[in-house]
Amino acid sequence: MELNRLLTARIRIPPPRKKWIERARCIRVLETSMDYRLTLITAPAGYGKTGVLSQFVQHGGQTFAWVTLSEDELDVQAFSRAIIVSISQHFPKCRAAISFQGDALTLAAALADEFLLSIPAQQQVCIILDDFHVVEPSQAIIDLLNRLISLLPDNVRLVLSGRVLPQLQLAQLIAEQQVSSIGIGVLKLDIEETRRLLATISETSSIIIDDASLKRLYAETEGWLVGIIMQSQVSAMRDQGGGNDIRSDSLLNDYLSQQVLNKQPAEICQTLLRSSIFAEITSNQFSTFSDTGDGAKVAKLMAEIERRNLFIQRPPNTDPRQVAYRYHPQFRTFLQNQFKLEEPAKYDELCAIYHLNEPQLTPAPQSPAQTTQEERQSPQPPANPAGKVTIVDPSLPVQIYGFGRGKVLVGGESVTTQKWGWNIPRELMYFMLNARQSTRERIGSIFWPDANTATMQRGFHNAKLTIRNVLGTVPFTYFDGVYSVNPQLKYYYDVDEFERLMRESQKAEPRQVLQFLLKAAEVYTEDFLVESKMEWAVHTRRRLHEKFQACCLDASAVALKTNEEDAVVSLIERAFYMDMLNEDVARMLMMLNARMGKRLAAIEIYNLLVSGLKRDLNVAPDQRTEQLIQIIRSEQTIVYA
Repeated sequence: MELNRLLTARIRIPPPRKKWIERARCIRVLETSMDYRLTLITAPAGYGKTGVLSQFVQHGGQTFAWVTLSEDELDVQAFSRAIIVSISQHFPKCRAAISFQGDALTLAAALADEFLLSIPAQQQVCIILDDFHVVEPSQAIIDLLNRLISLLPDNVRLVLSGRVLPQLQLAQLIAEQQVSSIGIGVLKLDIEETRRLLATISETSSIIIDDASLKRLYAETEGWLVGIIMQSQVSAMRDQGGGNDIRSDSLLNDYLSQQVLNKQPAEICQTLLRSSIFAEITSNQFSTFSDTGDGAKVAKLMAEIERRNLFIQRPPNTDPRQVAYRYHPQFRTFLQNQFKLEEPAKYDELCAIYHLNEPQLTPAPQSPAQTTQEERQSPQPPANPAGKVTIVDPSLPVQIYGFGRGKVLVGGESVTTQKWGWNIPRELMYFMLNARQSTRERIGSIFWPDANTATMQRGFHNAKLTIRNVLGTVPFTYFDGVYSVNPQLKYYYDVDEFERLMRESQKAEPRQVLQFLLKAAEVYTEDFLVESKMEWAVHTRRRLHEKFQACCLDASAVALKTNEEDAVVSLIERAFYMDMLNEDVARMLMMLNARMGKRLAAIEIYNLLVSGLKRDLNVAPDQRTEQLIQIIRSEQTIVYA
């Protein structure tokens, strides 16, 4: 097979740049992603995707086949040929054995067969397709990859790196836990990496940066590699007297124009420019920057901007009834400058409605009559009926109980110790249910603290497989270096329900508070995983126990104010006998008994408290307890303030 000279260059693995900072954090995440059949690396231009992959390859551990894709590979036959040519550098039999004929599905099957025949089963191979966004518009290539991924041999991994999230059929792969995703959260530099990068730059320039300047630079760039380099390099050139006419924003404008904006369709460009006046863009504002006032059309364009990864993110803690976005600060400044140049009249029109010079762009005040139809029709959360406590339905396919010894029911049947096989998978399941999210490094440090990396990875993989077999579904998902509980997992977890009811009690109407607290206490049957001795479980047990004690105290306080002592006395009694050294609980139980006319019972609780404190802590009760027992013994009226 005669190789095209340009293709030969594109299948070479780019060498890592000399004296470039080591991206150890990214490398660890990539190593973790090799557990998965497909890894997607998606981030805007300038986040160092290629550089990180180049460093990853240098760490070795497997055979790497690399293709830097170009428009030459938009044809599905050329795309297939480039992959085979790259692999044939390591496995020469690949080169001549395949015929590049047929449609996408036929070629996918041929590639998979060739991998199976030409690559030894014991050899781990990773195929890296860099700049995938260049060929992503080709539906034939998407069809080929959808089929190829499902046919890949177990020893072959595929990495797609580019600026756009590929429109692949990912649902089944996610369900089977066969895809990992790495995005800005992993690729952006943290502040220490930024410091090291600046130190590297300073070796060839006079740049000196103090902590305050470093933090200011990091706030402006948010870890964007190109933004950091351009701003710091321009500063260095100015310091050396050779860059007085150069501005970092002009360099960034050139870069973002050439690499980002000029590559977008006209409608996307217009939406980017007009939406840039908002510090935070919400769906209520979409119609504002549309000539036709068609907010629905703008919503689709904003979703496409998000898919194209055009320096846009969804800010945290936004109103769940609203879709909201924000641009990277440097990208937003660039867009605003372009907007002023290209559409000055529209820019002035929007600025007449929105205060552009304020730190947060907010609409000018409106009178009630000016409220938009969209705002008037926006759905409000349903009010909780007075006196009604909403309970999560426990009759779900998977029921998990963490209070007590711990129990799991699947389809109504209890999971036996024999089915768990060993203890770590069970403990890991409970750990993830409580943590919600965790990195593999943290999981390894908890469950395999003394094991080497290979042993830990093997143990973690086997534990995940056991949990999956027990629950009958994928328990965790992996994204951007973090494992999370699978949002598709339908389960009831008593710890979640207890904590939910406690949260609801804090925002409930006064007449509902006691009902929420009593229901939460009913869910808390015993302390958490009473037989586990692992440090994370002991810490969780202590935290939940303290929350239960607070629940009992709060319920009792409400009952005393509303003269409903009978409703809580057995609850606070249970709390006392779970922790007979808790003076707050003991005093509350004494007070309830006294209010109900059971003064002898109150005195008995006091005696138990005194003997316990003396025996276990060698201390006496505090002054508040002594004052209360004097009131009770003298048969005075108990007043609760």
